[in-house]
Amino acid sequence: MDWTIPEPYAIPSVKPLRWSGWWRGFSLCAMTLLLVGCGGYFWLKDPRLLLYTFGGVVVLILVFAGIAGWNMYRYGVEAEHAEDISNLNRLTTLQWQRWAQQSVAVLGFHAFFPSAVLSPDNSDGPVNDGDAPLLLPPFEEYGALFQDLLLPLLPELQQLVAEHISLDVTLPEGCGTDEWQLFTQTWQTLGLPVSSLLTSPAISDPYGTQMKNWLASPSATARLVLVHHCDAQHAATEGAVIWLLAPQAGRESKIPVRCSLHRPMCASLPVEPAALRRFLDYQPLTTGMNGLWTDAITREQADALLIAHSQRQHLEGNDSDKNETAVPPPLPEQHYLPHWLGKTGPYHDWFTITLMMQMTLTTPGVQCAMINDGDAVLLSSVSAGVFRHE
Repeated sequence: MDWTIPEPYAIPSVKPLRWSGWWRGFSLCAMTLLLVGCGGYFWLKDPRLLLYTFGGVVVLILVFAGIAGWNMYRYGVEAEHAEDISNLNRLTTLQWQRWAQQSVAVLGFHAFFPSAVLSPDNSDGPVNDGDAPLLLPPFEEYGALFQDLLLPLLPELQQLVAEHISLDVTLPEGCGTDEWQLFTQTWQTLGLPVSSLLTSPAISDPYGTQMKNWLASPSATARLVLVHHCDAQHAATEGAVIWLLAPQAGRESKIPVRCSLHRPMCASLPVEPAALRRFLDYQPLTTGMNGLWTDAITREQADALLIAHSQRQHLEGNDSDKNETAVPPPLPEQHYLPHWLGKTGPYHDWFTITLMMQMTLTTPGVQCAMINDGDAVLLSSVSAGVFRHE
């Protein structure tokens, strides 16, 4: 998932033309020739010397004009070549930025977390120590869970059905035929037609891999993604989330977009500064970053990302207006994931993105994440509302 973006072409340096030396040389030669010719004429009284002197000056002018013309031609060719390379780099960068900022629109989402999990709507509660898992209350069957997850999204689901848009449903990992039957029964209980449902494999991939697959295969159907984590060992925080994703190709719904999930980037540990710059440079939307989510593994490296973010904003501020004193924007607020979720588990990436989506509703802007993804680091961003690449 690392962004294998080629480096820009090196722009050759074009030295500006310097005429002072050539002009001095031409003047010295012309004056010497005139002095010699005129002096010879007054000394020898031979009129041919004036003719030779005039011819010599003309030849000298032609020689220097040829040299000047050649230098100007060579400078023009080199400058045009450098400008062409610069324009090519600019167009290539814009195309890669468009690719890196591709997004999946979220029409609706909901989450069930333990009561001890902090909420972006009200984060004034006690901070979790991060060492203890937070558990959901037990539920009798998947049917009750499905109903609790679907009810908050019922208006959006009814509108999609009214617009004759099918839904590709992804159930939580471990669900089989019995759970699918429970889901369809719950779906019918809510007054929704089963004919609008399509099934897809259960969630088993990390968020980064799943997003890569979604962006690589745009769908004309909406996606309903359910993620649920509850294990018998109770070793990590539990939770259940549901996402309603808009169609990516061929169809547009009238439902307003609540937020946009952008292409994530995976970097190896430890994260190199070049990887951080690549993430920031090819996702210019991160200039509006107002929140950064980290975990125990990436917390120490968050400073490098914030420094690169601040340096970029400083340079852009200087380039945009050098006459006014630029006021540095405030640093993004840092959110330490264990303080929100307690002891995180295998689905911490899905839970983190859900918290980021909730945060975009309370503080519109861009939320970024720098969290561990196995042996690597996942860099991801979520923006508020619909995203259009300018």
